[in-house]
Amino acid sequence: MPFLLRPLNQLYRKIKTGLLLNRPPVITPVFFTLVQFLDKRMAYRQQDKFERLTDVLWRQGYFSRFGENSSERLYVQTNHPLAYASDDHRLPRGAINDNSRNPRFNSRLYAFLGYPRKIRLMDLGCAGGGFVRSMLEDGHQAIGLEGSDGARRALLGEWGNIPRHLFTGDITKDFTVVDAAAQPVSFDVITAWEVLEHIAEEDIDGLLQRIARKLRPEGYFICSIDLLPDGNPLTGAVYHKTLRPAAWWRDKFQGQGFTICTNHGFAMEDFVRGNGSSLKDWVPDERTGIHIVAKVKTSAEK
Repeated sequence: MPFLLRPLNQLYRKIKTGLLLNRPPVITPVFFTLVQFLDKRMAYRQQDKFERLTDVLWRQGYFSRFGENSSERLYVQTNHPLAYASDDHRLPRGAINDNSRNPRFNSRLYAFLGYPRKIRLMDLGCAGGGFVRSMLEDGHQAIGLEGSDGARRALLGEWGNIPRHLFTGDITKDFTVVDAAAQPVSFDVITAWEVLEHIAEEDIDGLLQRIARKLRPEGYFICSIDLLPDGNPLTGAVYHKTLRPAAWWRDKFQGQGFTICTNHGFAMEDFVRGNGSSLKDWVPDERTGIHIVAKVKTSAEK
């Protein structure tokens, strides 16, 4: 993070948290009106001409590679196509503005897994799908699942560029991922960047169990969790439903059959979120956010 950006980031998050907790008149609506304006101005939709041309060239190769009968394609089956009860669907913000990716994470992930074969990855709460596209660009098999359909309807982010790899669905409900032969598949890696805190506390156990079942025996769940409140008093949206300290989250993972990896080799700057790369992206100091790299416990560890 640039020298001046970190204190600005800390100040922004401190002010936002204080206003969400206390909501003083006048200051609160002014601040969140400004935040809404900056969200739109800083969103991935502000592409230059070169990026738009790159997308055109990408789409030509994409639809050729992933045709209707492609054996590489995966499909999501669910009876809950949208997270109807979530403010992230009813009053979307991150779902339509975010499109996070970080080449450093991809490189570190491949080194961490220690093998050259194709990786199968699922990104939960994928928003614009930027991370999923980066995995496809690297030649791997990846899909994203998002609870809101705002980006899909407006073709925001990568929804117009990789439409056969992005799906909507409520991850707090059962869903199945199948291959072209309609057979259930499991994943080497499942990720969730700034997602778990958006889930109601009573749904956390079920979600972690669902994630564990969808991982291969040596698979990993890698995520970032923001520990501070988030919402918008102007609309009444509450985005962060579960606000618990870092120790609670670690205990929750371990209680649901995960082993937390401590010697994973990822640095703060490597992660897709919580890497301190922008004014609004937190720095993990055990007070405002955490990263977790976990794998399902073996039978000997249970």
